[in-house]
Amino acid sequence: HPFGEQGFIPSRQVNCHSNLMFCSIAFSQEPAFEIDEAQSLKEALMPILRLFSLGDPTEVVARTLETMLATGHQADFDNLAPLLRTGQISSMLFEELATCSARPLRFALGSANMFHWMAAQYPMMAKDCRAAKHWFEKFCEDFMASAPMALLHQGKLFDDGSIAFMVRKAAEINSNCVVASNAFQELMEQIWSSDPDPEKAMRNLLAGDRGSADRGLARSSPMTRHYLGLVSCAGLAATQLYVSSSQRESAALWSVILLWSSSFTVQTLAAPSVGYFTASDIVVSVVIVLSHTYILRQVSRGKELPRDLDSVSSLCLFANLLKGLIVEPHIGPLVMLVLGIVNDIQQYIYLLFFFAACFFCSLRALFHDSAGAFIGEAWHGPLTLLVNAVWGPQILWASAEHSELTDEPTLFFAGLTYATDEVAVNAVANVIVMLAVFAIPILLMNLLVAKMAASYSDIMANVDSEFKRVFASCVLVARELPRLPAPLSLPWDLQRLARKVVSKSPGPERTSTRRQGEVARGQLAVSQLVGLWEANASLQHLKRVVT
Repeated sequence: HPFGEQGFIPSRQVNCHSNLMFCSIAFSQEPAFEIDEAQSLKEALMPILRLFSLGDPTEVVARTLETMLATGHQADFDNLAPLLRTGQISSMLFEELATCSARPLRFALGSANMFHWMAAQYPMMAKDCRAAKHWFEKFCEDFMASAPMALLHQGKLFDDGSIAFMVRKAAEINSNCVVASNAFQELMEQIWSSDPDPEKAMRNLLAGDRGSADRGLARSSPMTRHYLGLVSCAGLAATQLYVSSSQRESAALWSVILLWSSSFTVQTLAAPSVGYFTASDIVVSVVIVLSHTYILRQVSRGKELPRDLDSVSSLCLFANLLKGLIVEPHIGPLVMLVLGIVNDIQQYIYLLFFFAACFFCSLRALFHDSAGAFIGEAWHGPLTLLVNAVWGPQILWASAEHSELTDEPTLFFAGLTYATDEVAVNAVANVIVMLAVFAIPILLMNLLVAKMAASYSDIMANVDSEFKRVFASCVLVARELPRLPAPLSLPWDLQRLARKVVSKSPGPERTSTRRQGEVARGQLAVSQLVGLWEANASLQHLKRVVT
């Protein structure tokens, strides 16, 4: 059952209906509500759920809670958010269920994900939702800090689907409480260097066998496949450099380069969605393929090589190489810092384009029927000297003498001040130019500097946990790679891409069937883990300073 052992267990001579005590408090608000121990789980719970089901809304709540109790960590949290928003259920219910679930980590991360998106969608509830999310993150962090590796293995908390779910949610909600733990990273190191199967890697880790971690690279380990892909990417960059320098008219060689880059693009699209490849990485791969396609088209027609696309595609190839080096412990944090700053520059460019379009449209509407003349070197009084001292002469422009301005005032400012259109145009232009100088070179540049400084502080403060998250996502991507590097892996990559599109899932999840005895032992291990967490939480509470 998703919430552990229920009912009487003859071998232990105990009944486990004690786990249902919270139901009488959370659902019925009557702690004295009696439960017949001879009843099944559903027969014992449904009277509690329907105790106050007098109207239609409470019926919906009863059905929702029944479904959540039946599904556990696989509950549809999206349908629970409206009930939380309207106050029909409370966040404390999820906190109680997290300690009763057979998959407490997955249930806690699923709840944290729900509260994360609720904080973004409902600003009035953002403070409470962030507090609830923080509770589940703290729960996962303390749970992993007190969890022995043997109990984690016995409870099957790190099966294939759970690992992919934890890494994916860590990237989506920016929560590294599980993936940055020592136990999780030990398992990732074992998978990275020896066996892609988490079950076998966990057994080897408990047996003290580090696999190939101390003896070099394994023949088919994810680490080997990842570095083979990096070598292949470097070979593609070197081949393109040679062809564009010496064999630029060879259509056959450009066909090989196109096939090579297409293989990398298919490999990127077929990778599991665990936060390693972002949307910008996919765009870079597509740009490389489109550039090589156009180059091949021009060369095959006997035309000159488009050198601009050649340079852009080479730059993108080296960007992919930099992405692959992010798992190196020595240079990975620096690569993460560079990528974070590049993200800030992208946001700055969006604002720069907006302000540039704003002032361009304003000046074009002002000067659409007149020409401008540079007056930065001509003396027009003390104002010219002041502008040269503060900004420089490059912003001093005025209407030309032979502009198409009429003698009769047509501008609103000219009619208001009884001036000519030429004087009005110059005055309005000076105001717009002054605003542009303040907005673009001063405001935006200082904003970029402040943003980069803030990003540097945030990345350096969380560089350890973020590096562990990126490493875990790279391990999950690398273990799905074929044994052969690109472009030899193209047939297998096409199959992986087809399976991903057809199944519409973020990535493959290997499932295994367990016998009833294994399930019982797993639930017993989870109960022990929850007991360790509760004991440590109580000790931390007792150690607090009394004020």
